Amino acid sequence: MTIMFGLFWAIAYAGQTIANIIWSFILGSAGYVPSLVFFIAVSCIYISLIPTFPETREAQAGNVQRVS
Repeated sequence: MTIMFGLFWAIAYAGQTIANIIWSFILGSAGYVPSLVFFIAVSCIYISLIPTFPETREAQAGNVQRVS
């Protein structure tokens, strides 16, 4: 589980770093409003991907793990 969390964190961190670089390029070349639209769109993508994490899916009937 720790490896999986670390992998998700690394991918999200890399994605956000790349998005910030693109955002700053858009800010410098196109202005505030287009960069704001880009930033909100990327943030919505992150929010929409949260249900795809294994921890947020419903457990299947025969696949329940118990923690002791």
